[in-house]
Parts: sequence; C-alpha cells; structure tokens
Amino acid sequence: MTSNAADLPARILSKVIAELGLDAEPNALLERFRQLQRGLPAEDEFALLLSWLGKCSIVHQLDQLQIPPDSKHTYRVPDLFAVFHYKTREIPAFVEVKSTEKNKLSWRPDYHDALQAYASRLNVPLLIAWRWTQLGLWVLCDSSLFELRGKNYHLTHEKAMKGNLMCELAGDFLYVFQPGVGLHIRLGKLKEVPSQTPDGEWWHLRVDDAYFVDSEGNHLKTLGPGLWLMLLGAEQETATDSHPGHFDHRFFMTEHSPMQAAHQLLGLATMGIREKHPVPWRKLMREHRFSIDGKSLAEAARSGIERKIVRNVFHQQPVQVPGFMK
Repeated sequence: MTSNAADLPARILSKVIAELGLDAEPNALLERFRQLQRGLPAEDEFALLLSWLGKCSIVHQLDQLQIPPDSKHTYRVPDLFAVFHYKTREIPAFVEVKSTEKNKLSWRPDYHDALQAYASRLNVPLLIAWRWTQLGLWVLCDSSLFELRGKNYHLTHEKAMKGNLMCELAGDFLYVFQPGVGLHIRLGKLKEVPSQTPDGEWWHLRVDDAYFVDSEGNHLKTLGPGLWLMLLGAEQETATDSHPGHFDHRFFMTEHSPMQAAHQLLGLATMGIREKHPVPWRKLMREHRFSIDGKSLAEAARSGIERKIVRNVFHQQPVQVPGFMK
C-alpha cells in the first residue's frame, strides 16, 4: 500500500476515534482532531530527522492508546522511542515532541508527572524535542530542565538552547560559509529589446558559463553533493554586473551570512524543497531515501574548510551534560 500526504487526515481521524469513540461530543472530537493535526506532522518530521542525522539505530513512534483508561492519571506514553549511538555505547531514550508559536513550554503537573512516571518506570531518560516556529530550529533537551513555577512546569527556549543535545547526542552540526563563496553565471548578451519601462533594459540572453568560486575567487566546476546542498539551503546575496557583451549574475555569501544548522536541510535532502513548504513527512519516512545523509553532509562540511568554502563547523555542547550521558 502506498502512502502520501492525503494519509494524514485519515490517520488523525483514526487516532481520534480510537481515543474518544464515535459517540463522543462533536466539539471534543473536533478539538482533538485539531490538536493531532498540529502534533503528528511534527512527530513525523523529527523522527525522520533523527534517522537522517545517522546516530540512531532505531526511531519508533509509540502507540499512545493505553488501557485501562484511568492509567493516564499515572502514566502517559511519550511520542517516540529512540536509541542513540553516543561515543562507545548506545543510549535509549523517550522523546516528547512539541512545536509551538510561543518561546516557552508550560505543562500541567499531571501531564508532566505522568510522562516522567512512564519513563522512570522503564528506567529510560525522557527528552524534549521542541521547535519554536518563530525561529524554525529544533532543540533536544533533557526533561529535567523543566521548573515548577506556580501551578505549572515551565521551560523557556533560552534554557532549552543552553541544554541543547542536537549536536552532542543526535549528530547535528552548525556551519558558516566563507565570505565570497557562491555561484556565478555568465549570461551572453544576444540582442537588446526595446524596454517596456523607462528605467530598465530588456535583453535576449544565453548562459555561456556557470561555475562556483571559493573564498579566494578560484573557479570550481563542482562543489560535491554535500556542499552544494548546504549552499542551496543558505541565505545568499545576489548581484548582477553588466560588461560589454555579457552580464555576470552572482549568488554569494558575505561576512554577515548567518550560521546554519544541518538539520534545516532535511527538506532539501528528501524532496529538494525547503521545510517552510508543506512536506509529506509520513510518505518520506516510508520511502526513507535521501540525496545525501547527515553523516556524509558532516564530512562534506569538514572538507569544505580545507577547500576554502566553509569557515567554521560547530558542535554545540550543553551547559550541563545530563546524568544519563555521563
């Protein structure tokens, strides 16, 4: 059986019916449907992301239909189970996945405590995978970073970032390009056409040459799949210079080009699209095909330093290493 983006509503509806039953109050059914519609794509994306980064031997989404029903007062099943390769050993962990528009998480004590109770009963650490949508970056941190303030447990994005395990545990990395690196396209001037506007030129052109340049201006015919993917995913400046007989159109990095995270390239590595577009993560999970995997991308980034293309590669360390990693 094939799967595509249209599977998601049916999958959500199946979960709603399994949880609430067909005879549930209509507003309750609709609200639960909306909750799952927000949550399931994020779970699928992060599960695929962990697999793509290459440091998990298994990532498994957990069935959260649990019985007896009142067991939820004591235990709550997390979203994912994963086994991470860390140094010379394997570390199993549960992962609760969240995607929010706010820069903090606020959990009721019963929700927080039931998740912790489930993880503690099985003696497996509980991690929080969280994407603050305004920033668009995933963080992965230990659930012990939650603090009880007033009635609820709270976790700020700042604190989660300080304890981020995406690099140390999941295999992510950060990188910055050298200024000047980019793609140049030489466009031959064939014929100027009378302009339809008073302030512009209209030309018939042909592509005479296309090449990459390193930070020293050396021409490169290829970057390799890893560095090319990284450049595609980067924010670049553009400029067009007019010369007798041709235009030079340039896409290039500057001194102020931002630092990127490897995990932001997952959409490009799977479908050749940026993640801001709707992505059928469930379909991609089943296909599990990538133009390049996370490990190969990391190797390409390191080689990019020697090739005068990448300036820095960073591996963020948490302010405090969780006990289960020591």
